[in-house]
Amino acid sequence: MANMSLEIQRQKMLEMRSYLGEFCVKLNSGMDNLREKLHQNVAMGFPIEIAATYEQAYYATEKQDIDRLVQAIQTTHFDYIDGVVADIQAAIDLT
Repeated sequence: MANMSLEIQRQKMLEMRSYLGEFCVKLNSGMDNLREKLHQNVAMGFPIEIAATYEQAYYATEKQDIDRLVQAIQTTHFDYIDGVVADIQAAIDLT
């Protein structure tokens, strides 16, 4: 990035932030879709006991992991990117 103009560097970091935001939405959406598919299968006659065990033992754990990942992205990652953007903007403002 050292060879890029400051404005381009700033824009690339903002694009990364946007991408990560969209990624978080996709992760949550995927988990919601998985749960909905499980419920649809039960409605079509899939044994509720198997579905309930899956939901409690596997889905719930994965959902917690996804939630932690999304939280990390929305805090640590975004904080870092926002700091870099602020530093770049300060450098732009000095020129």
